[in-house]
Amino acid sequence: MTLRDLTELRLRAELEQLATTDTLTGINNRHRFLTLAPDKLESAMRLHHPPSLVMLDVDGLKHVNDTYGHAAGDQVLVTFAGACRKLVREIDVFARIGGDEFVLLLPETTCEEACRVMERIKMTLTTLPIDLGGQPYVVNFSAGVAGMADANESLDALLARADLALYRAKEAGRNRVAM
Repeated sequence: MTLRDLTELRLRAELEQLATTDTLTGINNRHRFLTLAPDKLESAMRLHHPPSLVMLDVDGLKHVNDTYGHAAGDQVLVTFAGACRKLVREIDVFARIGGDEFVLLLPETTCEEACRVMERIKMTLTTLPIDLGGQPYVVNFSAGVAGMADANESLDALLARADLALYRAKEAGRNRVAM
């Protein structure tokens, strides 16, 4: 293998990393999620282990950005993503899909189990306060959980149901999980 071949391989690996990873948090990006999720769903349903999908939204990020600056908002997102990453399994697919929006696909997980995962993440975040302007700030989030209705349900339909549950969690006062 020549130096040129090695350089080309390294560049391809870097491009792949950039194309699939959220640069701020280091987790999967929307593109990577949309690439991995259909196969995970198909496999789960084929094995009769229906998955759950969770839409998550960091609460109060706009306020943090407006009050303390975008670097503080970035710190909130990194803290949130890090706490989630520590508590999800290798078979799960966790991704940042927008500014303060995340998605988590949990194969072989009931909605009730997914809710327990969300509660563990909430508890973990209480132990990771961020210093914002000399004040401790605990990252809160809202989550909407949906289980796959049947083998014919599309990823888009599952995402829409989880998003509807997320909307209900926000309407109910934020910092909560809804199914």
